[in-house]
Amino acid sequence: MKPKLTTWAAALLIAATVPAQRSMLRDALDRAVLLERQEGDLTAAEKAYRELLAGHTDDAVAAEAALHLGELLTRLDKKDEARQFLQQAATAGGEVGKTAQAVLDGQDPQSKAAQARLADARELVAKLQSIVWQQHQAPSKEVADGFETARSTLTADLLRCGEAGAVAMLDKLDDVRDKDDVTTYYQDPDKLAFSALLWQFDTPAARDYLVKVAAQGPLEWQRFLTNPAKNQSRVPAGMLPAVLALVQVTDPAGIVQGNLQAIMNGVATAQVVPLLRQGGPQTQSAAFRALAARWPNLDDAERERLLEPIRAALPKDLATDEAAYQLAYRLGADGPRAARRLLLERLATSAKELGIPGGSRWILGDEEMPLLLAVCRHVGPLPERDNNGSGRGLSDLFRSQQPEWTTPSLDAVRELVELGYARRDQGQMQWLMRYLDMATPTQQAAMVRAMPQLRSYQAVPGQLMRESVSDEVARALIEVTDAALRNEPEGWDMRGERQGALVPGNTPYELLSTLAMSSLPEVSMWFGRLLDREPWMANAVAPALVMHVQFDSGAATRAGLRKLLSWSAPPGTSFSPQRRNEVFAALTRLGDEAAIELYPRAYSLGLQAANFGGPQRQWSARGIQMLGIDQTDADDQPYHGYSDAHLVDAWRRLLDCEAQAEVWTDLRAMRNLVPVAALPLLAARLPKQLEGADRKARDELNSLLWSFRRVTTADLTSTPALRTAIASLLGYEDARLAGYLLAQLDTAVGAQFVDEARALLARTSLPSEIATILRRFGTELRTEDWLRALEDSRPDARKEMLTQLPLPLDPKIAAKVDLMLRSDADAGVRLVAANTLARLTTSESVPALLSAMWDENDAVAKAATEALERIRFHQEQQAYWKNARNGIDVSEASAAAKLLLQAGPLQPRDQRLLAIGSLAALGVPTALPYLIEWSKDQDAQVAAAAKASVAAILARNK
Repeated sequence: MKPKLTTWAAALLIAATVPAQRSMLRDALDRAVLLERQEGDLTAAEKAYRELLAGHTDDAVAAEAALHLGELLTRLDKKDEARQFLQQAATAGGEVGKTAQAVLDGQDPQSKAAQARLADARELVAKLQSIVWQQHQAPSKEVADGFETARSTLTADLLRCGEAGAVAMLDKLDDVRDKDDVTTYYQDPDKLAFSALLWQFDTPAARDYLVKVAAQGPLEWQRFLTNPAKNQSRVPAGMLPAVLALVQVTDPAGIVQGNLQAIMNGVATAQVVPLLRQGGPQTQSAAFRALAARWPNLDDAERERLLEPIRAALPKDLATDEAAYQLAYRLGADGPRAARRLLLERLATSAKELGIPGGSRWILGDEEMPLLLAVCRHVGPLPERDNNGSGRGLSDLFRSQQPEWTTPSLDAVRELVELGYARRDQGQMQWLMRYLDMATPTQQAAMVRAMPQLRSYQAVPGQLMRESVSDEVARALIEVTDAALRNEPEGWDMRGERQGALVPGNTPYELLSTLAMSSLPEVSMWFGRLLDREPWMANAVAPALVMHVQFDSGAATRAGLRKLLSWSAPPGTSFSPQRRNEVFAALTRLGDEAAIELYPRAYSLGLQAANFGGPQRQWSARGIQMLGIDQTDADDQPYHGYSDAHLVDAWRRLLDCEAQAEVWTDLRAMRNLVPVAALPLLAARLPKQLEGADRKARDELNSLLWSFRRVTTADLTSTPALRTAIASLLGYEDARLAGYLLAQLDTAVGAQFVDEARALLARTSLPSEIATILRRFGTELRTEDWLRALEDSRPDARKEMLTQLPLPLDPKIAAKVDLMLRSDADAGVRLVAANTLARLTTSESVPALLSAMWDENDAVAKAATEALERIRFHQEQQAYWKNARNGIDVSEASAAAKLLLQAGPLQPRDQRLLAIGSLAALGVPTALPYLIEWSKDQDAQVAAAAKASVAAILARNK
């Protein structure tokens, strides 16, 4: 039967496939040979040969692969394993078979070369062994050092032998049967030398030997062979599998792993991570240490990738594994944040208290705060003892971190404070300010109650003082302050300032100032009780009560301020005069009527100026100065809150009290700040103060009269005593003071005191000033007023009055000016008098001016001369313009014009001849053009007359 078509097709396909498969096998064999002979990667070549043999379908290719693998294993000194492959190749016959048999017989070139290299290596090992023993047995260090060069040379030669050198050296490292054998090896210098040299080879023999030891032990031999590695930070790349195998051995003491740790720290991270899940606890610890060593140098992405395998491997109790704890410590120190959370998680479950890295770079958010709190709860409260260990670390972490937590974490923050983990006394704490910014009143009050746990308490009141304090916080502050006074917390300073003024920064000052920003009614009463219970705190209570007025100005607050105003400090305590002055200011600001009778006592007890106002405008004031005008107010509003009636009462009490000398000292600095209502009191008492006062004091007292500038006509109407006071001072025997007062008065007000002013003008030594003031008031000066003003003793004043004299002068005044021109001692006055008379332009002034022309002072004489010329010119002009009004003009220009009109061609002949002749007599050159024209006139007589006139004018004007 003929084969089917499909059978033939399959046969053809097979026939076509076989050569293709053979070609692929040949290519694979060539690649394996290339790996072995050109690239020197014996491990990869061995693997390629084995894979080729495992799946071959071509006997020829398989025979060659078996030959190459047998040769390779022989080179690696794996003769027993190589034999089976060489025998397989020998059965193939041909050249492959012959070569394989030669290798089996040790007769092939490669085997012979390998045997030669092995022989050389064994000879080097023997020499090295001898040198090592000689060096060990040398009688002195100098002799031993002499063998070092030879030993180094032999070692280098042996390493160059490569695989043969490793095989030769391994012959000397006999298999160990028990612990005693290893114990003796520690005493053998050659065993120690060869075990150290073993880690320097990068050959399969060295690697495989160590891998075999890792698998078979015994443990003492594993420890012996890894002992030299503890001084190495790296090994050749080919030895890394041996390191990874040995690090996984079971060593209860972890000695093997400890020996390999330096090398493990340099192993690639990808090869370390699997060890977290392989081997025993010691292997895991070695991996922990390796990761901890490299963690600071990893980038953030790699840290994130490693976090999960680390989390899975870390024990719940870090105290059970020091290596695990050290890794967790590094996670906390260097981050990322998830790594820090991992550290906190484990610290909360560790059996004993562990340290924590410094927290300067930590950032705590809502995820971290519960973890931190759990750790602190686990460690326990830190009430009194110094925070050593993790307690100190946790405290530092909490204090110095830059917080990102929000309101869900506030209760955790407060509990951390209560547990004592924020007890430091260096500056304001950012986390605490963040807490107080975000907290509810209830949470703020809770933090206030936790303040005794803070050695540095200032951040709490300092932050709360930015706005009004809630009732809950106020009650908490009262509670904490009372408790602190009974039992002062560590680090606080409740009683550090018992004498003098209390300075800001002292604990009571901070607490009470914060409490003062509350409107809770019971705060004022508590301040009063505190003052009775703790009188030494008066200096802290005073500014607090003053501040409290802004939030509660009720009866209790006022009563407390009055109590302080008249406070007599008990023995052993003191009350600052500045604080008393601040209380004085607060009561005047409130307009507290009951305090008025206490003001004199406050002066007797002592006041000291204090600063008031804000950052832009500040002023310093004491006592009665607060009962005046607020000098920081542009509208002259009073600082105090009293009605005029109560204000007058307060001023009267102070001006008449036993301490009036101090009151007047303060008054002298007020100048224009005395209120109008108090001016009658001031005016009545001012003369007495002036008695016996020195010049400086008199000037200061006189400056109080500036306050009269504020007096208006309405004030005069509403306050008759004010009119009487002004009139009285204007009649005061000291005319200078009266004049000073008159100068301060408003124009409309001064106009109502003209009679007093004229009386003052008559008796003052400075009459010109009073005269000037009267004119400012709108009063016309009388002749006697001017005459009195011209008698001023000051030359400049007399000159000023002369310039202001109204024209025409009264004959008496003119006579006075004549007299001043003739006889005033001051040349400047005589000069001004001359100019004054010049303004008069009357002949009555001429005699005096003629006399003054011979004045010894040239300027006066010149002024008199010029004055006379001005008078003469004036009189001539008067006469001229009088004629002009009557139609008479006798000037040359006017006459010439008239004659030219009369001599014109249209005029009668006789008139023309007379006019032309008159022009010659007048001799005005401006007539020449006309006369020259008329010299050509048709009338010969007219022409002759014109020529004669031209000649006459020319001759006259040569």
